[in-house]
Amino acid sequence: MRSESVKAMRRSLMLGLAFLMFFLGCGLLPGGGEQVAHAEKIGPVPSKVAVFVTSWCPYCKAVERFLKENEVKYTRYDIEQDPLGSKLYYQLGGGGVPVVIVGSRVMRGYDESELSSMLQESKRDEKKSEVGSKL
Repeated sequence: MRSESVKAMRRSLMLGLAFLMFFLGCGLLPGGGEQVAHAEKIGPVPSKVAVFVTSWCPYCKAVERFLKENEVKYTRYDIEQDPLGSKLYYQLGGGGVPVVIVGSRVMRGYDESELSSMLQESKRDEKKSEVGSKL
């Protein structure tokens, strides 16, 4: 009987840890979530849009699906597989995935309207710089 209760307790503990890791990783608990900041501290990334993801995060998949559906070119970093991506992610302060960089702005978590706004702002900035360079 005692070994049964120990097994049940271990199972409950493992399940609780799995849920905690999932919610922290997807930015649904404090320390993650939808936060927009600036990315100056990591320097320029190879493309105007970069996404830091893990293979198991459903919000990461949603971000990538949104970008593909809207034909947005981006650089993908799987922070568990890519050493450079992991380094850049931790320089940004970690805090859950996905992390999306558009220009110099950073979004943690997934908010479709915020991401759309960031992309539109980036396009406006590009047009302004094109006009400025022609003068």
